[in-house]
Amino acid sequence: MKKVISVFTAVAIIATFSFATTVWAVDMTQATNAAGETLFEDLPFGEYEILVTRDGFYSATATVTIIATEAGKDVVIDVELEPITKGKVIINIEDESGNVVNDADVKVNGGVDFDNLEEGTHFLTIEKDGYYNETIGFEIEFIEGREIYEANVRLRAITDGTATVTILDGVNPVSGVRVTVNGTDVITDADGNAVFENLPIGTHEITAYKDGYLTATGSITVAAKNGQDNHEVTINLEIITTGSVRVIVKDTAGNPLQGAAVEIRSMD
Repeated sequence: MKKVISVFTAVAIIATFSFATTVWAVDMTQATNAAGETLFEDLPFGEYEILVTRDGFYSATATVTIIATEAGKDVVIDVELEPITKGKVIINIEDESGNVVNDADVKVNGGVDFDNLEEGTHFLTIEKDGYYNETIGFEIEFIEGREIYEANVRLRAITDGTATVTILDGVNPVSGVRVTVNGTDVITDADGNAVFENLPIGTHEITAYKDGYLTATGSITVAAKNGQDNHEVTINLEIITTGSVRVIVKDTAGNPLQGAAVEIRSMD
């Protein structure tokens, strides 16, 4: 008994059945030739399942029954394989505790077509307020089971942030300024920047002091938004150009004298 499978690929034939008192088990795999054929010979009568696979195509199955009336001739089965021409990605998003994260902004290669991906490398970007952004690279292969990529993503929640306070004199950066946030002092660098790390989410008051300038205040809000944990604020210091002199007049006994005339003159 002979059997011909007409397709250029790898072919497996599997069957388990009983004939009289004999149990037959057939499990063979052969590759098709240049004509797309392979021949399974000397098969006992019975029912067989045929599984056909090839890279770049979806697999296919068929069944065939070989009976006594067909003895001496081949049973021919034509099998068509559908080529794999597109891939897709499935995304599952959770937080660090394993809870599902809904309403995230997800893009693949900058767009939102998840079902018509070419073979090769692709990139997922996931953004959601309150979490750090994630970017993931993945491969689509036109091999059955690999044309669908399942991405399991865990987003890290933003619980604190970094604040950069820039001090200017109205135009130019001012170095050496003592900037205070939450009781922590940082001295500005040559670019007028003072950086505060690990600030909790929320609004924080700022004080900036340097000799020769009026003390300035401001605030900065650290928000877990857009996947960013770095926040910036600029504060302008005003140069002190005037001062004051307090004159206290007393008599020789140390008593304050009211009505004394006090004159002040410049020495320049």
